[in-house]
Amino acid sequence: MIHEAKDLLEAIEKFEISAEGDSDDKEHDSAVEMATAARTFLLKSAERKAGGGLGISAITLYEIAAMAAKGRIDLRASPQAFLGEVERRFVVKPITGEICAEATRLPDAYPRDPMDRLIGATAIVEGMKLITADEAIRRSHAVDTVW
Repeated sequence: MIHEAKDLLEAIEKFEISAEGDSDDKEHDSAVEMATAARTFLLKSAERKAGGGLGISAITLYEIAAMAAKGRIDLRASPQAFLGEVERRFVVKPITGEICAEATRLPDAYPRDPMDRLIGATAIVEGMKLITADEAIRRSHAVDTVW
């Protein structure tokens, strides 16, 4: 069971993420766009009950840790503390055999990055919408996205 979206907002404010990069950096701009869009989505969803909580793929925990280790994001907390907070605030969906098989069946239009494929397959198998700023994922129409 997951906490209400209000609790997620408090966690985001407590463990603020700041993306490193300059204004000409497409990845940085995408991260800022994603953070803004996600916050808007959470604010609009603030009244949802815990049963309708937000989920993440387990691979996302690794992605966060790897980006922090490379200095690409500043968690403003230790990786262990930040990831622990994420685990408390989101439903972490495990990587299963069914998800791995689904990842291999995504169309060629879907990005080839294995982590992106696992995240997309998790959304499909779990029947969840995917929150993403990645235009290639949205254009593929393989996964139901929020925007």
